[in-house]
Amino acid sequence: MEGIKTDEILCLDLGGTKCGWGFLLRDDLSRGNDFSPENLDDFTRSVSVILGKRKMIRGIALATAGVIRDNKIVVVSPNIPWLSGVNLAEWAKDEFGMSCIVSNDMEAAVAGEMMFGNLVEIRNALMFTISTGLGGAMVVDGKRIISEPGHMKSPVLINKLSRICECGKIDCVEAQLSGGSVRKLLRLIFTGREDLFEGGDPCTLLDKKAEAGIPWATNLYNEIGIGIGEVWGSLLNILTDTDRIIYMGTFGIKGMPFMFPAIKKTMHNRVMFERHKELLKSPLNDDHGLIFKTALEGKNALYGAAAVYEEVLGEHYTV
Repeated sequence: MEGIKTDEILCLDLGGTKCGWGFLLRDDLSRGNDFSPENLDDFTRSVSVILGKRKMIRGIALATAGVIRDNKIVVVSPNIPWLSGVNLAEWAKDEFGMSCIVSNDMEAAVAGEMMFGNLVEIRNALMFTISTGLGGAMVVDGKRIISEPGHMKSPVLINKLSRICECGKIDCVEAQLSGGSVRKLLRLIFTGREDLFEGGDPCTLLDKKAEAGIPWATNLYNEIGIGIGEVWGSLLNILTDTDRIIYMGTFGIKGMPFMFPAIKKTMHNRVMFERHKELLKSPLNDDHGLIFKTALEGKNALYGAAAVYEEVLGEHYTV
C-alpha cells in the first residue's frame, strides 16, 4: 500500500481535554507533546508556536470531535463548545496563510487504522472511541462512513438516573457510558474528596477499586459493559457483514479488562448471527476474534487526518 508522499503536514487531533499533534513526512510521524487549549485564541497561540518549529509546512490536517461540514466548518462539537460554528479553513488561512482540511476525529481514526493499523484489508468494521465522549464510525465495503453512535438512546441508565448530554438531548449513550460521564458521576459521589483522585482524574480511583474487587467499582464497570454490549450487539444485527470492532480512548482501553466480561456476555445474548457468536468466542485481539484494541492509539487520528487532507485535495490518497 503506497503511503502519503508530501512535504510536511501538521496533523492535529483535538479532543475534549487535550490536543495531540505531529508532523507527517512520507509516512513518518514525528509527534510532539499534547497541549490543552481552553479557547480558540489559546489554540491559535499553541498552533503558532508549533508551526514555528518547521519551515516547510504544506498545510494543516485537523481531526476533531463533532459534526463537520465540507471539511471546513465545525457545525457543533458537544465537548469543545468554543469550537462550534468555527470555519477552520478560514481560520488557518487568516492566521497562518495555509490550507486546513478538517475531519471528524473518528473518520480520521478509521482512515489511520485502514492505512497502518487493525483495519488494514478489513472491508467491514465498526470503530469506537470511549473517552471523554463516545464516538464511532463504520467501514462498509471498504468505505468510511461517519456516524454518531454516541447520540443514540442509551440502553441502560447508570445508577438508574437520567442525564442530559452535552448535545442537549437526554440519555444519549455518551451521557451514560462515556469516560466524561463517569468522571462527573464520581466527582459527585466523592464531593470534597479530590485527594482520592491521582492526577485529578476520578477514573484512577475507579480502576484501583475495580482491580481490588470493590463492589461499587466492579458494579459500575459491569453496568457500563452491559450498555456497550447492547449497542455493539444491536449494530452487528444491522451491519451483518461486520468482521471486526475496534475500540480506542483512554477510558475504554484502561477500563476494558473490567468491562469486557459484561460486554461479551451481553453481545452474545443480543447478536442473531452465528458467525458473530463464533467470533466472540475468541479473546481480545485474537486473529480470529471480533473485538480489537486500536493498533495506533494516540496516532491513528493524526495519520488519518493527513489521509483525509490528501483525499480532499486529490493528491496521493491511498486509503
